[in-house]
Amino acid sequence: MASPIFVVDSSPAVRRLVEQISTPEGFEVQGFQDGPTALEAARRSAPSLIIADYQLDNMTFSGFCKEIGKVDTLAETALISLVNPAEHPDENHLRTLGVKAFLKKPFHTEELLTVLRSLQQHQTSTAPSTGLKRRVWPPTSTGADSENDETDQVSVLTGLEEPMNQPVSAPA
Repeated sequence: MASPIFVVDSSPAVRRLVEQISTPEGFEVQGFQDGPTALEAARRSAPSLIIADYQLDNMTFSGFCKEIGKVDTLAETALISLVNPAEHPDENHLRTLGVKAFLKKPFHTEELLTVLRSLQQHQTSTAPSTGLKRRVWPPTSTGADSENDETDQVSVLTGLEEPMNQPVSAPA
């Protein structure tokens, strides 16, 4: 990947683990403790992928995704949500905000690598030949928005999404 992967998690151990798994595979990884810091850095360097904890410090995960969606240079940035087993986020809503995959904590090395390789392959195969792809703003939703954003509508995304109750696997 030409641009870095961002890891946003308050736990230094999680950030180190993603870096230790991803770096030998040729990925450049940058870690951030909270959402606002990662968002500011993303505006400057346009990462190809952001792996973010669902429980971000200093902002909501949905808010983080919405802010990413507003930046044209981040239109091709894929989002992966790290979710604790006790959390039950609205996956459909998060997909409309740009989340391409979900990884349950604790995740295994192969689960992370499978998702990274799948997203890398997908981004390579769908790379636009001319200009930047623009995201439509506001994002669309199935209507069950935990933050009560009334402007959301229905949207369909690519086949990279994985239900959280099933093991992570590469798309067909």
